[in-house]
Amino acid sequence: MIQVLVTHIEADISALQLNVIRDLLPAESNFRADHFLVPEDRQRSLLGKALLGHWLLQGGHSLLLLEKLDKDPLDRPFLPLDADFNISHSGKFVVFVAQSQGRVGVDIEEIRPLGWERLQAYFPPSTWQEILISDSPLPDFFRNWVVMESIVKATGQGIAALTKLPALNLNEIVFQEQAWRIHPLEVADGYCGAVASNQVDEAIQTRFLPPQSLFQVIQQSLP
Repeated sequence: MIQVLVTHIEADISALQLNVIRDLLPAESNFRADHFLVPEDRQRSLLGKALLGHWLLQGGHSLLLLEKLDKDPLDRPFLPLDADFNISHSGKFVVFVAQSQGRVGVDIEEIRPLGWERLQAYFPPSTWQEILISDSPLPDFFRNWVVMESIVKATGQGIAALTKLPALNLNEIVFQEQAWRIHPLEVADGYCGAVASNQVDEAIQTRFLPPQSLFQVIQQSLP
């Protein structure tokens, strides 16, 4: 089962609540989000770690496992578990995804003007042409973008790998001799998202967690 947890930023999340999560993370690391100057950026980052903590608790693990959060040589966060996870955020929403085997990636984007025409080089020519002739090119751009991003986030290869993707299929893509199942992610109007998994037969389950409920669970489970 692919598990998806979704939450959102809101004004009444206190610095004290965020610091509960921060203090569970490895010291001297960017995971603590101390380098963010914009409060909303720090909130998004730490809410992602709160979703990770919630998932750990669901699986019977201690929040102390967050101290072992690290990055692999491709700069992809991981924990010493057999399961794989990934986090994405955009606008007001934060999304966490995990599965027990294989690799998984997620991307969410707020649909917004951003000069998308300059990103043509990252798209297969056929996909780019479909976007250009679409009646709604901006939403179609983002629908394809989140699919590509979810795959490269699952593999850990980064944005440069986008240029190596074949023509896009929004349901399943073979990339580097590996089949990836694409699950569209419906979060809210004005957003689009996708989950990519190399476990092509896995079902997906999505839960929305209000931030205050999320922090309540975390605080009640502090070691």
